[in-house]
Amino acid sequence: MNEQKKNKRFLTWGYRRDGTWLKDINPMHRLEPFIFKTRNASCIYFREKLDITHTLEYLKERNLNRSSEKKITLFHVLMAAMVRTATLKPGLNRFVAGKRIYQRNKMQISYMVKQERTEAARMLAIKETFHPLDTLEQVADKVLLSIDRARRENAADSENLVKTFSKLPGWLISLVVAILRWLDNFDLVPESITSSDPFYTSAFVANIGSLGVNAPYHHLYEWGTVSVFVAMGKYADELSFDFTGKLVKKTFVEVTFTVDERIADGFYLTRALQTFKQFMERPEELEKPVEGGAANDTEF
Repeated sequence: MNEQKKNKRFLTWGYRRDGTWLKDINPMHRLEPFIFKTRNASCIYFREKLDITHTLEYLKERNLNRSSEKKITLFHVLMAAMVRTATLKPGLNRFVAGKRIYQRNKMQISYMVKQERTEAARMLAIKETFHPLDTLEQVADKVLLSIDRARRENAADSENLVKTFSKLPGWLISLVVAILRWLDNFDLVPESITSSDPFYTSAFVANIGSLGVNAPYHHLYEWGTVSVFVAMGKYADELSFDFTGKLVKKTFVEVTFTVDERIADGFYLTRALQTFKQFMERPEELEKPVEGGAANDTEF
């Protein structure tokens, strides 16, 4: 960070490295961070049942000439659908800090991955940065590379910081956390911490289905800036009527969303969910970069 940016940071009220303060928003939204002071007191929950019959067939065909290590999975489709939805609906990529609402400068998603494919293996938290124009292929490549790097290096970027911090005495951990929470209101937490911390992110994703269970409603984290938690459950085959009235077997998956409602109202979030569902059920739409992007969206 050059000297000019440093001066701007300390002299401009509400300035943050990771976002732009939204000053000209609906007055009610401006007041919400003062009324609803925590993320978990401001949560709104969604559960969506997605028909992935076509999606699984699409992935099977798409992976015909790929090695097992490079296969595109439903998890990659989920990540790409989130990136594309946040591009078209930028209200999802916002956060609350210091009782102000910010538009995030980057699209980042954090997720957990097993160090090894065994029950006893440690879970590693990974944070990946995506570009608004990323296609399904590009998203899958980034995720695969990040997972491979974390497993080879035996740690994610945040692991060393967590190990060092956990060795401190309990009273000192409490003091440091309290100080960091206060500093975060003014964006004074060192960038060496926030850049690798998986909770300073647009969204956190959990592929619960990989454990063979249905998706729960997960809480939001009061640390960091994450405003959205997405959990995907296991697949399930069901008999369903098609458009001709014929009874056919289809495959469904349930995805749950926990969202800090202070970043956008329920109507906006519902429209965003419909957009996400469209991409999950028609993944071929993710093969090309988005056209128009956030310019087509309506400010909440």
